[in-house]
Amino acid sequence: MKPVHLFVLGSRRPFVEGLGTLLAERPAVRLVGKTTSPSEAIEACRRRRPDVALVDVGLPPDKAQPASGEAAAAFHQRLTTIRVLAEELNVRVLAVSPVVEDWLVVKVMMEGALGFMSRESPLEELIEAVRRVSQGQLVLSQRHFRLLMQRQAVRLSPRERQLVKLLRQGLSEREIAEQMGLKANSVRRYIERLRDKLGVRSREEIVLMVGQE
Repeated sequence: MKPVHLFVLGSRRPFVEGLGTLLAERPAVRLVGKTTSPSEAIEACRRRRPDVALVDVGLPPDKAQPASGEAAAAFHQRLTTIRVLAEELNVRVLAVSPVVEDWLVVKVMMEGALGFMSRESPLEELIEAVRRVSQGQLVLSQRHFRLLMQRQAVRLSPRERQLVKLLRQGLSEREIAEQMGLKANSVRRYIERLRDKLGVRSREEIVLMVGQE
């Protein structure tokens, strides 16, 4: 059987190097490159055209220690990289992360990944997921598949988009109320309804889920 040509984009060097060493012993996968730089990953995949790119999206900004604008920027850059690999380069993407949260799985899949796994999954499970993704199969639990279908059906109203834009700026409910011409308790209800609509738990997750839509 022809080995799957795999490129690895990791969030940390030890993960990249460790996975590379382990994969070197597996004939089912041929590692054609590895890096921790999203821009390098895009250029390398443009040249080498791997069958699959395994992208470690790392920790979401609200889980990063310390939480910072730099962590948020790095996270969004990896999401953008997934979209570029999938849409522009036609590279099939398997995403991994140290955390598996519903909103994160759905967001990554909406960016173009074909699968999502815990970064802590056993090596054999990762290899099997790589093989399935290389064949164009989804690697996703039934629960997350249903959530993905629900999210894809969601359309935000102009008012909801305005709210998300103001949330992204870090404004308080009172400040948002002033901008939108509403009372603060009305803004609070808007946020609660939007959380329910998107299936997330906080205003931070609203911003992360919607992204730059």
